[in-house]
Amino acid sequence: MNESLGMAKTTEELFSQIDLIGKQLENFSLTIDKKRDDVFTLLQQFGQGIQQDFSVSGQATDGNGVESALQAALLQIQKSVNQWDEAMKVKAKGVDFMSKHEKHLVVMVFGAVKSGKSSLGNLFAGNAFRQAPFDNAYKHHDKPIFETEEKGRNSGAIVRGDGDDAFAVGYTDTTGDIQYFTLSGLRWIDSPGTGALKQDGDARFMEDMVKEYIPYADICIFLMNSSEPGLQSDMKYMQFLEKQRQSAIVVITHSDVVDEDEDEEGNLVQCLVPKSPDRRKRQEDDICKRLGEEYPTLSPEQYRALSISTLLAEQAIQEEDEQKFHDSHIDLLMKAIYDKVGNDVIQLKINKPKISLNTFIEEVVNGSGADAVSIHGLIEEMERVTNEIRRYQQGIDQSVDLILRKVKQDVRNQIQSLSSTWSVQIDQQGGEISQSEILRRVSSLIHDSLNKNINKHIGHIIKNYKQQQLDRVEMNINIGTIRKKTKVIETPYEEVYYVERDPSGIIEHVRHFFGKTYLRRVTEHRVLSRQIDIGNNAMEVLDAAWPNISKSLEQRVRTALGRVRDTYFEPQQVYIDRVRKGLFDLEKGLLELKYKE
Repeated sequence: MNESLGMAKTTEELFSQIDLIGKQLENFSLTIDKKRDDVFTLLQQFGQGIQQDFSVSGQATDGNGVESALQAALLQIQKSVNQWDEAMKVKAKGVDFMSKHEKHLVVMVFGAVKSGKSSLGNLFAGNAFRQAPFDNAYKHHDKPIFETEEKGRNSGAIVRGDGDDAFAVGYTDTTGDIQYFTLSGLRWIDSPGTGALKQDGDARFMEDMVKEYIPYADICIFLMNSSEPGLQSDMKYMQFLEKQRQSAIVVITHSDVVDEDEDEEGNLVQCLVPKSPDRRKRQEDDICKRLGEEYPTLSPEQYRALSISTLLAEQAIQEEDEQKFHDSHIDLLMKAIYDKVGNDVIQLKINKPKISLNTFIEEVVNGSGADAVSIHGLIEEMERVTNEIRRYQQGIDQSVDLILRKVKQDVRNQIQSLSSTWSVQIDQQGGEISQSEILRRVSSLIHDSLNKNINKHIGHIIKNYKQQQLDRVEMNINIGTIRKKTKVIETPYEEVYYVERDPSGIIEHVRHFFGKTYLRRVTEHRVLSRQIDIGNNAMEVLDAAWPNISKSLEQRVRTALGRVRDTYFEPQQVYIDRVRKGLFDLEKGLLELKYKE
């Protein structure tokens, strides 16, 4: 029996530790302060406030870039609100879990399918020790109580019999539940295999179940099968542990091989032996090296590896083989657990909800995982929408000269057409076109041309552009009056006529006395003036006014385009700014609620 003293001592040390832990936690009561409720309240208020604004603009997925970007942002916001809501439920569930198990050291074992979780749990539950041929501490303590925390699959549950209860082993994808046993101050939790395929009838994805509970365990033991240690799927769980501020004892299981030997009669027999120390060390070092390279922020304490063989330990117990038990390294695993606990299990329990809350806040602020959304991610989504708005605004700015040329050409052509119409009117009806009438008609056609050309060309820039009605502004320039044009034609001619004259000399005087009159020939140069109609001044008036019209037109095009550029996406930008402010306020509020480290 002396050969089994080492194994008996191992069980005594185990129970001395877990009994002490049980006594230390006997009067412990987990205190969850108001911070958690405050965090949940902030998230709920943000979600409710955003939900009220979701109807803004009613964007379609086939809209322009701004509409598409905003639609994507709205979907991300909706996704984040839903994820945070689900995460809050999980966190509340986690707090309940911690409270439920507050008087025990919670050790959670997880790892890939067929990595030996259930077998290791059964070994710690003491089934093999209670059936051992030597006396040990398990025989002097109550049998462990096996219970189910959450059921996810109809197979691979707890096996109950007349003798000892146990975790089911030997089935494909065995464990489908979160289940545990209680042994003095120890609560050992068995979990579904990571990477397990979903089966018909599964209530949940196995990996989702595991991830929900990992943050709330006091100690995690992560198993890797020695036949394929350090698979990429294994590595990603170490990253998840890091983000949860949770460390783990990395255990390489099945660290044994079948060897051949001769029995006392010289027959070849197969026997289980540990892998060589060198081979074990190479695997352990490789795991640590790869973890260190892939996740450089992990501390060595978070990824130190230990090779074990549960099967070797069970054989050692049956055979009372002290060396074989030592070679199984189960005793080293037990010591590693004690070392993880340290001297203050109560402080470990007190720190757990604080760490849990801090990691939750960090996940909400920074995100966790490829599919996760976060405050920073949503701020980036809002910035993408703003960038799309800026891109369209730049497109409008770059099109000003082109649109201006188009508008000027269109207005010029319409003024020429209007000039022809007025010319016919004046020629046929006479009268005049007053300056006020000219300004009214020119202002109207300019307004129509601006509406047509600006909306048309911006429609080429912005998909699904909704036409804008531009402001009507009356022109106020000196433009003259349109009336008929006339010309005076002058014809010179001579007019000859005779006028009576005084007599000249004695004879004319004598004759004049007896009644004779004398005449004098007069020739006068005259001009005959005649006014003729030579058309109208419509073209001259409008040509003279064109420089002022053109100048006014340029100012109006730039003003109108500037207004469209600055106001077309204004409702979206106002919404974006409101959401961005809400996100910044949410981040600030959450970070203020973090526990100081």
